[in-house]
Amino acid sequence: MNALNFNKKTLFLSLTGCFVLFCIISFFSDATYDSGDGIRHYLVSRYCWKHTDLLLYSWGKPIFTLISSPFSQFGLFSITVFNIICGVGSAYFTYKIAQRLKFNYALLVIPFLLFTPCYFPTLNSGLTEPLFGFVLIVSVYFMFAKRELFAAILVSFLPLIRTEGYFILPMFLIIFLYRKKILMAPLLVIGTLIYSVIGYFYYHDFFWIINQNPYNGDNRSFYGSGVLLHFVKNYNFIWGAPLAGLFVFGMAAIVQNSIKLIRKKEIQESRLPEEIFLIYGTFAVYFILHSILWWKGWANSLGLLRVLAAVIPCSALICLRGLNMAMLPVFKKKKIIAYGIIALVLIFVVRNPFKQQYFPFKLDKEQTLIKEASDWYKTSEYTKQKVYYIYPLFSQLLNVDSFDPNKVGELWSLYPTIKEWGIGAIADSTVVFWDAHFGPNECKIPLDTIMNDANFRLIKSFKPLKEFRCLGGYKFEVYAFIKLPKPKELKNNL
Repeated sequence: MNALNFNKKTLFLSLTGCFVLFCIISFFSDATYDSGDGIRHYLVSRYCWKHTDLLLYSWGKPIFTLISSPFSQFGLFSITVFNIICGVGSAYFTYKIAQRLKFNYALLVIPFLLFTPCYFPTLNSGLTEPLFGFVLIVSVYFMFAKRELFAAILVSFLPLIRTEGYFILPMFLIIFLYRKKILMAPLLVIGTLIYSVIGYFYYHDFFWIINQNPYNGDNRSFYGSGVLLHFVKNYNFIWGAPLAGLFVFGMAAIVQNSIKLIRKKEIQESRLPEEIFLIYGTFAVYFILHSILWWKGWANSLGLLRVLAAVIPCSALICLRGLNMAMLPVFKKKKIIAYGIIALVLIFVVRNPFKQQYFPFKLDKEQTLIKEASDWYKTSEYTKQKVYYIYPLFSQLLNVDSFDPNKVGELWSLYPTIKEWGIGAIADSTVVFWDAHFGPNECKIPLDTIMNDANFRLIKSFKPLKEFRCLGGYKFEVYAFIKLPKPKELKNNL
């Protein structure tokens, strides 16, 4: 049975249509999906040609920075195009795997991937999840195509796109051992080894990837923790009800198929071990890892649901297997009814992300206030002064090189600089933007610290019309201060 098995022209038109659709959405959006990490990754990527040390910036993810940098030179929209290419490329290779597994309705894996609610918005961002998913699924495809050398080398660079890649490498190791490809195993560390050597000449530390780890858990006090089933409970944002249902069917289907092949003693002739470890295992390891990290409050986890976008290509294949199992009885009896059900599922899957809170992509409450502060600054008398801030959106709105120390300083470094070099290290008339999201949290600068500092004077404040809270439970506000030539006389400014 080759239900819904379309030709190459249909595949091409489907992928091209999706590419154009996502480009249109991104181009006409008022904002990117993520104005924190997404903007920060974009900035690192954009300025790494000028500040080459950023190519080894651990938080920025070296492989993502390197590969995306040609796109980011043309602006934020261009890096979203890069992520859209990663998304459409992932859809293509996911489809090719579905064909190798002889799934019916193989073309449906494309919307099952691109229109998954937690995956859809990451294509309108500078986030790392789409590239991670692309490299992962291409590596899995190479494994199914028995091109183990390419798979081993490619997947070895996965941890340099997102650190979780280290937890996925064992899934590939298991299959190498199962296939008796022992010589492939050492290649799984080649990416880390290459970058360890390169980084040694900059950091003078061969283990810089470990020692420069940005996820040491120092920020647990305000990042918090949650319940172990956090991601399960939020299934509607991650998959949406239709795909969540198919995912459950997919989990049942692999158990059913395993029992069937074991009874017939046909496992060695099948692709079942590869499917279990490379698709199901990879998704399970990633999902369980993030569930535990959020539950325990480890590795600076915020319980962000969009992180699962990195393994949604695997999830799409699981959902497709679920559809195959659920539809088989119907298709055998009533093909017209089967196609009607599939059309209905497809409609609900495609419309789901458009009903999410993030769509249409507009400035949220925090971003709106940051834009207000940026607009004020660009028309103020202080535009030629050095400026300190930490909210990544400031860099995008002000269009300044946030890594040029002569123009910009990061807020977290303000008081460490003063402590080490004295207040004279901060030039007179320097403007400091403090925001309630990053200021008291990542930067560890409570508002009263700078408000009561005799070396700074408040020059402007920005408050929303309606009060709301941000990370750490603080009222979100933005304040602009100026560094004084001489300390002021302290008084109660609050």
